[in-house]
Amino acid sequence: MKYNCRRITINKLLTDYEGISEPLCQHCTNIECENPIQIREVFVVGVLHKMKLYAVGEEPMAVTQCEGFVND
Repeated sequence: MKYNCRRITINKLLTDYEGISEPLCQHCTNIECENPIQIREVFVVGVLHKMKLYAVGEEPMAVTQCEGFVND
């Protein structure tokens, strides 16, 4: 099932003393999700990270809210 979700560009991810805020998909366990989520390697503040990102078009986006989010 495809879910409505809110996305932001990767360069808008927040950073703090603990590191960067991760996209919601990093912790989602919904096996019925059909959104175009892919694991991508991206640089955030000069550091390489593997993240689950919404990949449509040229630039993958970070999901910040999603109707189908499940965290077990």
